[in-house]
Amino acid sequence: MHYDGYAFGKVDNHRKIRLATMIPKKSGVELRDNMKFTPTDIKKLNRFGGCLKEDNQILDSTSDDHENLCEDKARHCELSKQRGLCAMAAYRAIMKTSCMKTCDLCQKDSHSYHRTNDARSTRRVASANRTSMEIYGKKDALRLAGFVDFRINLMTLS
Repeated sequence: MHYDGYAFGKVDNHRKIRLATMIPKKSGVELRDNMKFTPTDIKKLNRFGGCLKEDNQILDSTSDDHENLCEDKARHCELSKQRGLCAMAAYRAIMKTSCMKTCDLCQKDSHSYHRTNDARSTRRVASANRTSMEIYGKKDALRLAGFVDFRINLMTLS
């Protein structure tokens, strides 16, 4: 697991910014979190899960087979909004990932997907993007939806 240079850091409440916890030794190096899957990651996940489309094309988050959905993935969204986390720059990324509906952070081109019970459930299709990865299977979906509301149903892989 990779973390950005501000992971687990304290928040400077006066300036409303996160304080750095790691500083790279080499100049020009940027410590970023690894929330986006690379094309190689997607291929490996699809191969591991047997998730090829019928025409043997790997499906990624840019495919038209998915419908965009603006939804909250965490249970604490209303409380977080009341505490002002939606408006704080330090929490913007995590709120966009886990509480996009409550915080009004939905976009027309949002890349948040959900499992549907249509024809896709008869074949295994994998999708990965910067905020979530879902593997559609014949039963329930395995969903890695952000790091706040992180759930895994391993029975899906059987």
